[in-house]
Amino acid sequence: MDYLAFERNKEISRIWLNKGTNRSSVTSYQSPENIARLAYGGRTTSILTFHNHPNPDPNHLDCTKPSDQDITTARILSSILNKRGINLISFVCERGIPYQYFLLPANSFLPLLEFLGVINEVNGQSRSTNLKLHIEKIF
Repeated sequence: MDYLAFERNKEISRIWLNKGTNRSSVTSYQSPENIARLAYGGRTTSILTFHNHPNPDPNHLDCTKPSDQDITTARILSSILNKRGINLISFVCERGIPYQYFLLPANSFLPLLEFLGVINEVNGQSRSTNLKLHIEKIF
């Protein structure tokens, strides 16, 4: 199953369930462009996607990781949503437990380059130098 949730002001304003045409392979009936149009028209802040990875034997199989197709789909959808100022958060669910595997906030939501610039101005260190400092502090 595939779920799309439309979030606005920390509340889910709409949820959409899709079982696919043959219940063995789920493909969204809506194009990424139409999902973006619906989200933008409803002043949605974020789209959350959830889909199942059925696991018949959790002792031997790990279905908590996204497939290559999951990643590709998330990248395509986020590129379209982010242009409209909408965030994307994607989860895969295995045996009822959600695992986040993709998060891409829109630049208007979290202006990442501006944020990193301010951090670098304040502390005068590059991102990699800061990481090294944090690692040194831990060990």
